[in-house]
Amino acid sequence: MKNFIDLNILNPALAPFSREVGWERTSTLNIVQLSSPRKIKNQPGELTVIESPSPDVLAQMCKKFEGDFDLINPLPAEKFFNSNALIEMAVARKKTFEIPIYPFLHSSLTSRAKLIGQTHKFLHTCAKRGIPFIFTSRAQSEFDVKSPREIIAFAQSLGVKPQEAAAAISIVPAKLGETE
Repeated sequence: MKNFIDLNILNPALAPFSREVGWERTSTLNIVQLSSPRKIKNQPGELTVIESPSPDVLAQMCKKFEGDFDLINPLPAEKFFNSNALIEMAVARKKTFEIPIYPFLHSSLTSRAKLIGQTHKFLHTCAKRGIPFIFTSRAQSEFDVKSPREIIAFAQSLGVKPQEAAAAISIVPAKLGETE
């Protein structure tokens, strides 16, 4: 059995429940929301994820401040799925993308369908370019906590192969944790 890791559970009180459904380890990331590129202060041993409504800001962060953060959440960025600059910078700087499940669970039917299509396209590009990605829950309540099997099944609906989906919640987050 793999060691499944949810790197970004927003409510740490859910950790025991997460273990009951199959997660070996959970943690909380430092989430930094950006409107423009800027230096980020990290705490030692802390993993940081950046997000922005602009894919250009995320690409510029990769270029200028690559050592300041560990992960990129592309989902809040408008038209993230079409951003060649973001993809190119992620490849060049060896960055990993975080794909949180929470937005899929808490969006309207129409918005969810659109987000699924956009994320499918984005993850296809990531797989083609060899860009690593992880799935996280960003769980705030026990209803947001999904088992590793549910995450893998959901990832498959986004076009991710089962082995890649399993790696995105085990091997890839473990490697990120090694650099802490």
